[in-house]
Amino acid sequence: MKEEIQLDPLEAEALSLAALPPPSEAELRALDAARDGALQDWRRSSARHAVWRRAAAGLAVAAAVAAVLVLAPGGVRKSPRVAQPQAVAGWQSPDLDAVWKKAGGAVADAGADADEAALADTLFAEPEL
Repeated sequence: MKEEIQLDPLEAEALSLAALPPPSEAELRALDAARDGALQDWRRSSARHAVWRRAAAGLAVAAAVAAVLVLAPGGVRKSPRVAQPQAVAGWQSPDLDAVWKKAGGAVADAGADADEAALADTLFAEPEL
């Protein structure tokens, strides 16, 4: 609860003389203009800072993406495991006739080979002088 303060008449008169009158219309307009100007300045400053904050956040995101692209492949990819060669008992040369038959180049058409050989001898023979 509020306590009422009892003032003697001299104190009450001094306080009434010190009290300000209510603000005039001109004072109210000036205060409104000052308030609006300060608010506009604050919004402009806030918007400028917001642009820089957004730019810094975008740069930070781009740096993080670049770091992931550079560092992630090394962590994700593992070097391929190469099988150890097993000891081979020994190498044997293959049967060339069996390989030739398996490849489908049977020597049945020997006449064509002879014709090609004769043509090659004719083309590449040394000229007579």
